[in-house]
Amino acid sequence: MKRICILILLFFVVALTVILRVKPCPKVIEVKPIEPQTPAEIKSYIIQEAKAAHVNLIQVEWIAKHESQWGQRTVGDVNNGLSLGVWQINLKRNPSISVQCALSTICATRQALVWLKEGRANKWATWRFRCSLYPKDDPPGCRA
Repeated sequence: MKRICILILLFFVVALTVILRVKPCPKVIEVKPIEPQTPAEIKSYIIQEAKAAHVNLIQVEWIAKHESQWGQRTVGDVNNGLSLGVWQINLKRNPSISVQCALSTICATRQALVWLKEGRANKWATWRFRCSLYPKDDPPGCRA
C-alpha cells in the first residue's frame, strides 16, 4: 500500500511538472513611462513626483515655473554652457547629465529632485535670486 501511494504521488509530481513546462512563459515587456507633453501635464507630473519624494513643493513649483514655464523643450543660457529642459539643467556645469536626460521631463525631474532633497535649490538662479529678479511675483521667503 505504501508503494502504491508513493507511485501515485510520483505520478502526480511528474504530471504536474510536465503540465507546468508545457505552458509558455509570459513574455516580459518593458513599459517605459510616457513623457508628459503639455505644460499642464509636465506640471502635474513634477508635482506628483515631488510629493512622492517629499521635496519642498514651493521650491519645485517656483523653479520649474520660472526656469521654463513648464516647457520640456526650453533652451536657455546659449552663451553660457547651454541649459535645457523644464529644469534648465546647465550642461557645462553638470557634465554627467546628457542632452537626452536634460530634455526628458522624467529623467531631469529625477535629478532635480535629488538636488533639491540635498538642499541645493540655489543651483538655480531663479531660486537663488528670486527676491531681486521677481519681486512682483511675491517670491517665497523674501518679505522684509
